Amino acid sequence: MNSVTWSIAAKKPLTEEGTDNWYPPGSGDVFEAFQKSGLLDKFLAEGKEYVFISNVENVGAIVGRNEFRVLNEVFSTNMDFYLEVTERRATDFRGGVLVHDQVANRPYLVQLSQVPKNKRHYFSPKTFTYWNTNNIWVSMGSLKKVLANGLRLPVSKNIK
Repeated sequence: MNSVTWSIAAKKPLTEEGTDNWYPPGSGDVFEAFQKSGLLDKFLAEGKEYVFISNVENVGAIVGRNEFRVLNEVFSTNMDFYLEVTERRATDFRGGVLVHDQVANRPYLVQLSQVPKNKRHYFSPKTFTYWNTNNIWVSMGSLKKVLANGLRLPVSKNIK
């Protein structure tokens, strides 16, 4: 993606005319792609309520015993969106942490690439003790409503 114009940089994917990838692994338009593929409507028609989405780099993510506890929490709290977090280790330096948005009074995910270089010393495991696992549970009914109104997510530049 061109960082100035925000347009797709590649003319043709996987060719010499463009870059190898339009989005780095695990990033991109998963919600819109889920809708455009028809899977969102298909799963809703089948009576399914939640979808588990894991980042491609999180190869150990499976729906197992712990995830059923998480899903029970999602159902019991009637959450639209549930982000799994874990205790942060010293080796967790790239990725996202949760901060509290005081204006909206809600948690907000901040990626390292969104933090100015002169402020990255604040991005330490001592300051932010929880880490985004890139596992999310999403209410498909709520997602459909949000997509109908146009999903506007902040763009996170990660210059390679």
